[in-house]
Amino acid sequence: ELALDEAGIAYWRAPCNDGPVPIGGPADLMALASGLDLSGPEQDVPWPPGVMLVSVADPAAPSFAGYYALPVLGAHSVYAGELEGSTLVIASVVNLVAATSNFWFFEVGEQGLVLLSQYVERADTAGAPLINGHNDAVVQSHPITGQPLAYLANWHQGVTILDLTNPRLPVRLSNWNDSPGVANSDLVQDGSGNVHEAIPIQGTWGGKHYMIVGQEILDHPGGTPSGLVYVIDTTDPTQPKEVATWTLPVDVVWSEAAVFSTHYVSVYDMTVFVAHYHAGVWAIDLSGLADGVVDEADKHPPAIGAYIPANVSPQPPPDGSYDWTPTIMDANVLGNGDLVIWDCTSGIYVVRFDATQPAPARIFEGWDDPI
Repeated sequence: ELALDEAGIAYWRAPCNDGPVPIGGPADLMALASGLDLSGPEQDVPWPPGVMLVSVADPAAPSFAGYYALPVLGAHSVYAGELEGSTLVIASVVNLVAATSNFWFFEVGEQGLVLLSQYVERADTAGAPLINGHNDAVVQSHPITGQPLAYLANWHQGVTILDLTNPRLPVRLSNWNDSPGVANSDLVQDGSGNVHEAIPIQGTWGGKHYMIVGQEILDHPGGTPSGLVYVIDTTDPTQPKEVATWTLPVDVVWSEAAVFSTHYVSVYDMTVFVAHYHAGVWAIDLSGLADGVVDEADKHPPAIGAYIPANVSPQPPPDGSYDWTPTIMDANVLGNGDLVIWDCTSGIYVVRFDATQPAPARIFEGWDDPI
């Protein structure tokens, strides 16, 4: 239920509590076997882990429209996007239990979800994780080459770019990663790897195309206050090249694992918004790249704003793994530039970044190895 606080900010309580997710009982399984319609709340759908397609043609009455089972734990994340006239769905499966991480490609058609292909990163890619914490994917037609591409964020194995000209047979174009190899082969971060998301920009800046890559980390890294946000030049998608990095401008005290981790990133115009767990949401200015030239100042772009949610949820406090207030998991940019901020512990906020009133430009000054 949405509430309105004294500042006029709408928010909704969505705690990150641990606990089992009900998937239905024997009666539901019998109904499924007999072919009965099981449209209804997700907790009444009795299928094991997989990808579910839900129709919201009538938003007041969502209905089941398709399902595809996935191995063991199912998908860590599911992405849907338009590519060359088709709606593609990518389900990302991590290897917390299974032997390998992999990406499943589907097309949404009249028959629901149609499996097109599966991709598993090559075993000789640096930093092949014994345990993979996260993987994710997006698609985009490259604004320069015109190729239909998938950008796969794959933890210590970095970002792999696939050509989806034939989505039934993805072709690996390139891989970018900063992993030192076997020294980065476990789940715990060591200042490199831990690639959580890779978002390509729309169009070009100064004739160049970039993707924004973010980490998720579990502890205070050795050389920076927190995780890194990378800017990768993908003008030539076969030769991705790191050109800039950002981290928190000041050091912080990590009282618990992951407390000040970077998480998801969003891009609006030439501003990157970083969901930063207990550090809130940060706005990073990449306008220095507008001329297509990366000079020294552009290599470590400044923070120009931050938002720290301060509401206290009217519901009981969370008691799960992430119970710091706030714990920002995501900041989604709407078409008008507004941000929808997801805080595990106090709710959902809708805010607007005012570029005319930026914070003092600051960068972290303790870089050991400048780009």
